[in-house]
Amino acid sequence: MSKKTNDLEYRKFKPGTVVNLYQEDWHPFQNLPNAVKNFTELTGIKVNLFWDELSSSSMTDKMWNEMESSFIEDKPSFDLVCSDPLIIKQYVAKDRVEGLSNYIKNDSYNLDDFKSTALETCTIDEEIYGLPCCTVCNVLMYRVDLFNKYKIEVPKTMEELADSANAIQQAVRNDGYKDFYGITARGATGAGYIGWIVASTWAPSWGVEFYDSNNRLNIESPEHISAIEHFVDMLRKAGPKEQPDMEWIESLNYYKSGRSAMIVEVGTEFANLYKKGGKIIDNSRCVVIPTGPTGKPHPGLYAPAFAIPKKSKVKDAAWELVKFLCSPEQQLEDALSSDAVETASKKVLEDPSMDKHFKPDLLEVTRENRRFTRDERPYSKHGLKPLSILGDEYNMVLRNKKTAIRAMKDAAEKINALGHRL
Repeated sequence: MSKKTNDLEYRKFKPGTVVNLYQEDWHPFQNLPNAVKNFTELTGIKVNLFWDELSSSSMTDKMWNEMESSFIEDKPSFDLVCSDPLIIKQYVAKDRVEGLSNYIKNDSYNLDDFKSTALETCTIDEEIYGLPCCTVCNVLMYRVDLFNKYKIEVPKTMEELADSANAIQQAVRNDGYKDFYGITARGATGAGYIGWIVASTWAPSWGVEFYDSNNRLNIESPEHISAIEHFVDMLRKAGPKEQPDMEWIESLNYYKSGRSAMIVEVGTEFANLYKKGGKIIDNSRCVVIPTGPTGKPHPGLYAPAFAIPKKSKVKDAAWELVKFLCSPEQQLEDALSSDAVETASKKVLEDPSMDKHFKPDLLEVTRENRRFTRDERPYSKHGLKPLSILGDEYNMVLRNKKTAIRAMKDAAEKINALGHRL
């Protein structure tokens, strides 16, 4: 027995079939309980949903540990995991992730709705190991009212970004608001904070490739040093003194409380800010991330993907759930109900209902980012470890405890000690 919805056909499973799903508890995924309920009615497969809210770096570490354990264990706790592609590739190298190409072929599943660079994040040697549920990128948000008041141009280059941050900070402080800053961004240590911002946007904006064509580490280049120094110098001069401890929540709080003129953060967070509104947010706009020496914007790409642990006992049922959650029909419902603007579906992103629901500037930037976005973080069989090491060392530079040159020498020593890249 099977049931068709839109262009996808779903099989009915025998009673008692259960899929344990692990997902990050983030606001763009808040429609997930309703989605899995509908999936159960459609297929008969019961879904046990487990998720953790990322309210701190310790919770982020817990989430990554949950993801990794599902691939490591012979009796995994979860049959389907929405995971960072760097983790998925790490465990593909250990033969612990189920390939999806045969499932895709047998169901004539159309991959054209996904951007190729998003699919590439979970593809190795032409085998697909995960399907993305969203495509998250860095975006610049700024205070239109302040830029207009002080007649400051919206920055289009990284050089202009630093200059604008300094200029608007000084202008506002001259008017008596001393606890005010030009810009804020993730500055805390680790892979998901300063590691994400620098490795996804600043480093590639300077043309940095973390590994050369021979898979040798390439992080001590002049371009990488310049990118780090630009980011750090900008935040030291025009960012809050707490910047080295700021995760995305603290950075967002600074901006929405009116204490900074600009913020670099992912578009999905800005969708949530726009939804809540308020005087500060109503006077804000989003633009594509400024360009560095490459002359092209590098918004980065985080495309968490649904992957099936190879030791799962219900892989066929898990695949049905992947199909359902990644379908354009479901992605559109998720986007509109959870403000998940950075949908993985190209069809959904261009749907007219998105224009009615989202602020025009954010939707325009999200669509524009699709032209440039790709995951530019360092990929290796070591998963998130190299990026975590880089994040720790970037943070040391921001704290003024190391020079960028010294930090990258130390990072290179630690990353090389992990072993070969692939």
